[in-house]
Parts: sequence; structure tokens; C-alpha cells
Amino acid sequence: MRQASSSASFIWGEDAGKNKTPFFLAVAFAFSILSLIAYFGIEKGIEHLRKDHAQATGMNWAHHIELLAPELAIDERAANGSALIAGRIPVPESEALTDIVNAILSLGHVYQLDVINPNCYCDISFGRFDPEREKGAGHPPLVRSKTTTSHHAAYSRLLGSPSVAPQRVIAEKPPQPFLRHIFTPGKEHGNPSSFGGGEGRFAFNRAIIQDLARSKHHAIFLHYGDGAGQPTSFAETVHPVIQDGKVAYILRLLVDQENVHATYASTLYTGALGVFLLTVIIFYVPTARYLRAAQQQRLADQKSKFLATHDPLTGVLNRRGFQIRAKTLFAESRLSGVELELFLFDLDDFKEVNDFHGHQTGDRLLCAFADALMEVANDRGIIARLGGDEFVLLGASREKGRCLKDSLLTRYRCIRATVPDTGSVIETGYSGGLVKLFGKDQNLEATLRQADLALYRAKKDPGASICLYEPDMARAFKERLTIRSAFKTALARGQVKPHYQPLVNMKTGEIFGFEALARWHHPDGTILTPGVFGEFLEDSEIGAKVGEVMFDAIIHDIKTWNENGIPCGKIAMNIATPDLSQRNFAKKVLAELEASRIPKSQFIFEITENCIINAEEKDVMEDIETLREAGCGIALDDFGTGYSSVKRLKEMPLSIVKVDKSFVQTVLTDDADQAIIASLFQLGEKIGFDLVLEGIETKEQAKFLGIFGNATAQGYYYGRPMPAIEVARFVADFRADQSKGAEAVEVA
Repeated sequence: MRQASSSASFIWGEDAGKNKTPFFLAVAFAFSILSLIAYFGIEKGIEHLRKDHAQATGMNWAHHIELLAPELAIDERAANGSALIAGRIPVPESEALTDIVNAILSLGHVYQLDVINPNCYCDISFGRFDPEREKGAGHPPLVRSKTTTSHHAAYSRLLGSPSVAPQRVIAEKPPQPFLRHIFTPGKEHGNPSSFGGGEGRFAFNRAIIQDLARSKHHAIFLHYGDGAGQPTSFAETVHPVIQDGKVAYILRLLVDQENVHATYASTLYTGALGVFLLTVIIFYVPTARYLRAAQQQRLADQKSKFLATHDPLTGVLNRRGFQIRAKTLFAESRLSGVELELFLFDLDDFKEVNDFHGHQTGDRLLCAFADALMEVANDRGIIARLGGDEFVLLGASREKGRCLKDSLLTRYRCIRATVPDTGSVIETGYSGGLVKLFGKDQNLEATLRQADLALYRAKKDPGASICLYEPDMARAFKERLTIRSAFKTALARGQVKPHYQPLVNMKTGEIFGFEALARWHHPDGTILTPGVFGEFLEDSEIGAKVGEVMFDAIIHDIKTWNENGIPCGKIAMNIATPDLSQRNFAKKVLAELEASRIPKSQFIFEITENCIINAEEKDVMEDIETLREAGCGIALDDFGTGYSSVKRLKEMPLSIVKVDKSFVQTVLTDDADQAIIASLFQLGEKIGFDLVLEGIETKEQAKFLGIFGNATAQGYYYGRPMPAIEVARFVADFRADQSKGAEAVEVA
């Protein structure tokens, strides 16, 4: 990757970690809130499930108690005894009560069951939570049942189903006297009873017992342990046993809920983990999208900032970036006293490279030139692409005794690039304007204008690739502006007129026609050629106006000659890019020729290859084809000065090819020029176009070129450009001058 591009990528990615803090704080805060909500939700969920479990268990016990209560046998001795106190209910036999107690204890994690007398609140407790603690309490030992019954077996027995094999001891069987202790009338007793002890038991609520005695319903409560050796949480189910419509006694069961709590906690915390993971996933998706979008946005912002000051193709600064950095360098230069140099460059023939080798090749040339400038400047200055093929370099003038100009010219005399399709290497030169800055206050725009003037001088001077700015360039520029303004005024006043140079058939010696050339009739009496105003013709406004003025004048002159019977032959007119860029140019021209009743075959339109390249080629070719089909001649002017090729000659609808005078003037001494002209004669015969040889100035040139074949000649040897008013006399004199005519024939 190129140096500039890699640095650009670094710039775009260097702040990727910034501005994340607010987002992550928001996510962390939201996640913390959700975690707290989940925690309290889990706790409330466990509490709710434990209560539901206690309710369901209590209802299950109540159901079995209600089923078994009618079957409880009555102690006949108590029922028939004379010591019964009025209102007392006979109690069941201890064995029957023990069986149901054992059955109830087998239903769940029951660690204490109390049989409560509703009259005196005395109780007998069965089972215990901490047997080891109870053993050391000084109470009589518990009598274990000789039979063991599983939870399933006890449950089945209560429902009347066959029992299954015993698996574990599920209840403690108390001695019979203690059961009698509560329900035997007249017996002195207190609360708590001696069986089971009070230390490891949970005291019953007398208000609840009184309420149960009155309302005869069962109640279920959830409590938390507050005594030594008790479970952390337990369910309390209080249920009256009704006999003959009255409460005989009350059963209270205390069930350890810790195992249930653990089960529910495990389940719910597992679920909480799932919820947590789901929450993470739910957060992850929008968070990942946010981070990705945020990063893309940051990269886009950084890229837009980079592109705001850099050229996207070459990676160097653009005009705006250069203006910012240049001001900084100017300030540093004033403080340090370091001399600066500003170069303005462009590539030679860059447009032709784009047109003939493609824009991809042109882009490679631009990148190669940018790399060359960066290598030369190194850390001594800044590089910028101002637009097109225009580059600027601003940096310290000297480093280790070597100036930037020498460094550049030594390393890079030309710029090379590879053509993608063919793999061939093309090279082109460059031109530059140089301005030296000596630490004083500088106006950047004024400095660039000075560099542009020096660049203009360098392009005009073939021997100077980099030209140093001098004050006289500004004066010359002002003069050009003055001339340009005067030329526009001359156009408006009709001072630009066609002059006609004769075209002579080298074989017959007859006048073939004339080429119309623009001349400026200056108010001071001088006649100025395009050497003075030619550069202004590239301006679209001025060029189009010149074409319009010339065409109207030529139409008028041809019409006058035709009406007066002057055999002027064919008239050739140059058309440039501004002319062909006009919409429907061919239709307008043909309409004017039709209106003037001038034969279309009498008109020849001369175009240059650059003219076709500069305009939209498709539209230009359509206009040229339209003119040729109408009968107008089409001539390719200045052939050999551009990127002309045989393929171009074949593709274009040409009737005439005009060989540039640079080949003609050296034809007597240059074998290569002779070979080129000879090959053009052969191509003309095969492809179907005529040749016009420009710039013939001597008899020797005319005689030598006549050997190659039939062609049309143009040059000072046959006649100089003349005003329209002199054409008639020239034609008459040319015909009358037999000697010159004979000479022309002899030359042929």
C-alpha cells in the first residue's frame, strides 16, 4: 500500500476507542438495575412458591385428617368413667392416635406434630428437629416404632392401598401414658408437657387455637425460625379434629421448609442464571449493533474529516488542507528564519495520456508523481494536489546543502506508470513553477499566482522543466490580460477577419482552393497572427465567438466570389473545440450554407486531433459524419504533432490529411521524415484520403515532394495569407503568370 494511503488508514482508526464511556456506563447501570430487579424477583418468587407449597401440603394433611378422624376409636374407659367433666369429649385410644400421627408424619418433612387440648392448651409433641439436642435435655427416651414405613407406604395405607416394603423410620412412637396425660379428665397437667421438651419446640399461638375452637377450620401459616435448633423456615398447619360436632382436640404440624427452599432456590437460581444469560444475549445484540454502528460512524466521521483535507486518490493534502498547513509553515518560517520554496507542478501531455491510455493509467501517473514528491520532500515540507494533474510542494529550501529543485530533478527526470491492459510502461515529463519565500509575510493566494506564472513560462520554454518566478512574469501576465481584453473588443468591433492562403495542386499547378486563417486587424494598423491571440482561442467563449465571426465572413466572401465568377476553388476553415462543443453545430452550419446557396462540397472543415479528444468524442464524431455525408470535406490538420496513429486515420471520416510543416521543412535532410511522408502517400491511396503538405517554402522542397505522388501544397512558396479583397487579383495573376505555372508543372 502506498505511504499516503497507509497513513490515511492510521488516521481513520486512531480514535476508535474514544467516546465509549457514556454508553458503557448506561449499559452497566441498566444491567445493575435489572440484576437487582431479578434478585428481588427471585426472592419474592421463592417466598411465593414456599407459601404455595405450604398451602398445598397443609391441604393434603387436612384431607387425610378429615378422612381418618371419624375412624378414631373412643377410649371406652374414659367415656364410661364417672370422673368425666361436663363438656369434655372422649379421646381416642392411644394406639389409634399413634397410627394416624405416624401416617401424617410420613407425608413430608414433618419435624414436629403437637396434639393440643383446646380447653387447657396442654400439648403432647411428637418428633423433634434436633434429636441430639433432645437426648441431652433430661427427658425420657423416645420409644421407636418396631415397624418402619416408607413415605409412599404410609400414604398408601391412609388411602387404603397395599403398603410397600419399608425403607426408613418415619416417626417416633411415644409411650401411652403421655397420651393419656392430656385427655384424661381431672389429671393435673401443664404446658408444655414433659414429652418432647419445650426447648426444641415452637410454641403455639393461643389466639389461633381459640379461633380454631370457635370456627372449626384449619389454618396454614409460614414462619421463620427464631429459636435454637429450629429450621430457618417452616410451615405451620393447625387443624381441629371434630367429633360429634365439637372440637375434640387440635393437631398442629410443623414442617421443615429448608429442603423445599433449597429445591426452589436451586431451580429459581438456575432459572435466574438462564435469565441472566438471556439478558446478556438480549443486551449483547443491541450493544453489538450499537458498537458496530458507533464504530462505523466514527470511522465515517474520521474519513470525512480526512477527505475534507486530503485527496482521496493520492492521499496527499487537497487545496483546503494545503491552505491550513501552509499558514502554519509560514508562521514557523517567520519565527525560525528558514527559507521556504513553493513549487507548482503539472504533468506534460496528461490529457492525452488519459484519452489514449485510459483514466486508470492517468491515475497511476498521478499516484507515482505524488509518491515522487513525497520522497523528495520527506519531512521537509507538505505536498498537495490542487486538482487534475496540478500539484504543489511547500517546504524548506535546503537540507544538508541540497535544494528541493536539485533533489527532484536528480531523482525524477520523468514519471513512469504501467498501462493496465498491455503492461507497457509509459513515461511523461512535468513542468513546474518555483517561488522562493524568505520568512516575510506571505499571501498564499498571491504566491500561488506567482508560481502559476512561472509554470506557464516553464511550459512555454521546452528547455526548462522548472522555472523560477521573476517579476517580469507578472508584467507579461498583465500584458496578456490586456491583450485578451483588447482581442475581445476587436471581435465585437469586427476587427478579426479571415485571410486566405492558397492551396495548389502539385501535379497540375492549378489552384485547389484557399485556407481561411484568422487575423487581427489592430487599430494601430498592424495585422496580428494567432501567435499573439492563439492561446485565447482555447477559451470556450472567445473560441466560439471567433468561429462564428470567421464562418460568417467566409460565407460572405465565398458568396461574393461565386457571384462574380472568381474561381476560388474549395475554402478550408479551421474549427476548434469551442465550435464542436456547441449543440447541433453541424445542423446550424449546413443550414447557413443552404441559406447562402453555397455548394457544400466547396467547404472543407479542418480539425485537429486534440479537438476531437477535448470534446465529447461521440457527439463530435456524429457532427463530423453529418458534415461529410452532406458533401463537406473533412481534413485532419497538423497531423504528426499529437498522438496520431494509423488506427485514428482509419476510424475518422477523413477526406484530407494535412501533414505538419515540421516534417516538410526537414524532408531534404531527414531520412525518417522522407519515410513518413512516403508511407502517408501509400496510406492515402489505400484508405482513401488526399494529402496536403504544409509549410513548403522553397523550390527545392516543392520539387522533392512532388516525386512522392499527387498532393496539394501549401506554404509561402505558393503564397502568403491575404485579405479577401486580394484573392480575386491573386487568382488572376496566378493564372496569367505562365512562368510560375510552368514551374509548378515542372516541379510536378
